[in-house]
Amino acid sequence: MGPEATAHFYRLLIRNTSAPADQEHIPVAIWADPRVPDRTPAGSSGAEPRSS
Repeated sequence: MGPEATAHFYRLLIRNTSAPADQEHIPVAIWADPRVPDRTPAGSSGAEPRSS
């Protein structure tokens, strides 16, 4: 996921977690690694990106 999709996911997770206090939210770790190969060129072919 890109940064916007990650932020959107986290907002949804928080919004849909029943937690009356901050301490009652579920533990979450988000790893943002921009070195992931771009999947755009694969298009709809289903090909997996490979790092060189």
